[in-house]
Amino acid sequence: MDNGKPCTAPVLGSGSERPIIIARNVKFVNIHETSSTPLASLNPFLIRKVTNGWSGPVDMVRKLASGDLVKVRWANQVADLLKLTQFHIHKVVVTIPVSTNSCWGIIYCPELMDMSEDEIVKELADVDVVAARYITKFVNGTRRWTPLINLTFGQSKLPDEIFVACLRCQVKPYIPNSLRCFKCQHYGHPEKSCSFSAKCGKCATDGHTADSCTNGRMLCVNCNGNHPSWDRECPRFRFEKEVCEMKTRNNISYGEARKRVKESCETPKRNESYASGKIICY
Repeated sequence: MDNGKPCTAPVLGSGSERPIIIARNVKFVNIHETSSTPLASLNPFLIRKVTNGWSGPVDMVRKLASGDLVKVRWANQVADLLKLTQFHIHKVVVTIPVSTNSCWGIIYCPELMDMSEDEIVKELADVDVVAARYITKFVNGTRRWTPLINLTFGQSKLPDEIFVACLRCQVKPYIPNSLRCFKCQHYGHPEKSCSFSAKCGKCATDGHTADSCTNGRMLCVNCNGNHPSWDRECPRFRFEKEVCEMKTRNNISYGEARKRVKESCETPKRNESYASGKIICY
């Protein structure tokens, strides 16, 4: 029996608004250079001297292409670092990155289905929930809410469970799907930042979209298999899904997760498919 209700309320955290991270839970801040000289090129002893002198010793400084990612040791360091405007002789802007200071989990709670997503966020603020989204499914052509709720926590570590008033709910990690471009069909970037030529998702050719495709032969852009590019049985999709799971469960970067999944492949059997239980490395 279908107990879901039609989706009528706006989805919080769906992309139209960014979740607000609770200051006491911030573990990472980004220091961005505003001139042409990248901070990553500075002497590491100078980086340590400036950060320690401004906010006290930090746990780690990781270099990024866009600036320096600093892992703080104490909560009060965040407020100090956010006031930083000059790094040695360089002008800088310090921001709180959402992705590294938040995590996503799924709870099953039918008792909340009479509440909007905004109300859920308000009531669960005491457990650091900053965004909520009902998991939906199609029933007879209508998208309906389910008792599964995707929660965004304003902290870097996912709790094992939370209390929803007097109810205890287990929190399971939310594993997002791989990001696939709807223009070129490749993984790893959105359509708006795509610099490749457009490809049909059904037959992998130029000049038309999947909706207008009349080619009787299907071809995947990513693996050259006999299926559309969005097929979830595609070896490339399943590889990318494995990377997303590795990233989520270990709270590591996408690049590090990709490296670990590649290392888990059996080198002599790199061409085996997921159907045989092996990972095809890319």
